[in-house]
Amino acid sequence: MLKGLIPVLLTPMLKDHKVDPNGMKKLINYLASHNLDGLWALGSASEEINIGFSQKIKVAKLINKFNKNKMKIIMGSGCVSLDDHYRFIDETAECKFYGLHILPYDLKMGKSRTINLFEKIAERSPWPVWMYHNPKRGRAFELETIREISQHHNVGGIKIGGYNLTDISKCFMLKSSEFDVVAAGSGQLYACLALGAEAHTTSEGSVYPQIFKKIFELFQSNHLDEALSLQRKWMLLNAKVPRTSNGEHCAEEKYFLHKLEICQRWVNENYEIHTEEETVKLDKIHSEIMLLCAS
Repeated sequence: MLKGLIPVLLTPMLKDHKVDPNGMKKLINYLASHNLDGLWALGSASEEINIGFSQKIKVAKLINKFNKNKMKIIMGSGCVSLDDHYRFIDETAECKFYGLHILPYDLKMGKSRTINLFEKIAERSPWPVWMYHNPKRGRAFELETIREISQHHNVGGIKIGGYNLTDISKCFMLKSSEFDVVAAGSGQLYACLALGAEAHTTSEGSVYPQIFKKIFELFQSNHLDEALSLQRKWMLLNAKVPRTSNGEHCAEEKYFLHKLEICQRWVNENYEIHTEEETVKLDKIHSEIMLLCAS
């Protein structure tokens, strides 16, 4: 089972929108220095849907190279067709990953075809397969579909993304010693801990892991009021961040990593970055967040 903060690993890029090996190395070393249990790689905030197949393979191999088994890597394929899923598995089969997460992108696919997709990938994958529930990007899982897929011997768990706490609560009832359940979203950490979460994913954890580790520690040591207070302080600061129209927060998060001298601020070619006026606001908020990190 995964434990503690599991950052959604951002994908450092160069100005030409290609993957930045040096930035990836520095980011992985930065996160490893915080003694994290694992990373969720090539998820939605990693820009997986906007990265070409060859770049996905490069990301996977760079992560494997620089991680050196320090953290558990739940790697995404970011693929649609079974053929591409198989190609991804075959080209990365020697990597030491903890799991392979799959998001079904075909919204028209019915329950039986969703189950079929996961069974076929699970039979082919050298790592346990994870379901990735992200209703803003791909097909949502019904509870019975999750339950049925979870019975496969090579299915390890599910990341239940989204902001419907009713669905998240029901999914946590399926958590067992054989099937892991984690949720997502930096603003939902406290609520998910109250539901019994032992691990939690968030892309902001790639930038400010110390905040979310502290919430975990306070909650687990029964300092609930302090944990809730820190959660609220984070939410108030995060709400001030000027957002792009990308639909993901990778542009602002990479800008903050740029301020920390970890990687460059560039995103994929289809996304936008902040204007100079907006970066002034980002600088101010970053300073406030760093004060919260130090408190």
